[in-house]
Amino acid sequence: MTISKQQLIHEVQQLCAKHGYYYSISTGRINLMHVPDVPESEAICNTICEVLNVKLSELRGEKRTREICDARFIMYAIIRELYPSYTLRELGRTTGGRDHSSIVNALKKHSWDVVHHEPYRLKYESVKSELQQKGIVNVYNLGNNQ
Repeated sequence: MTISKQQLIHEVQQLCAKHGYYYSISTGRINLMHVPDVPESEAICNTICEVLNVKLSELRGEKRTREICDARFIMYAIIRELYPSYTLRELGRTTGGRDHSSIVNALKKHSWDVVHHEPYRLKYESVKSELQQKGIVNVYNLGNNQ
């Protein structure tokens, strides 16, 4: 029995919807329909704020001082490492409503700063260490490859 392309697409869309996913015909990608709750995200954000002495409202707000931007970049990088299946759009929505292009630029800046900027690397390492000490993440979840 053969089915048409339209029937196949329809069946794929139904199967995806049944399991909480969305199939995009234009891109051919299957994405999460709803951004799942990340139970650790609040604990991650609170730990970052505590270690880097930044308020949660500032972390998710519009202010762009160096301290706040560093904290944001570290937050994006850690959540991205822990949840690699998140799209950039989903990551932006869960971390204060940022556009995906802001996340891309932040992750690029993070990658560069970890290698070339010692004070930033020390901040990142101290946040990772604190998250591991609190048991929020472990060494296996949060790679040491940055």
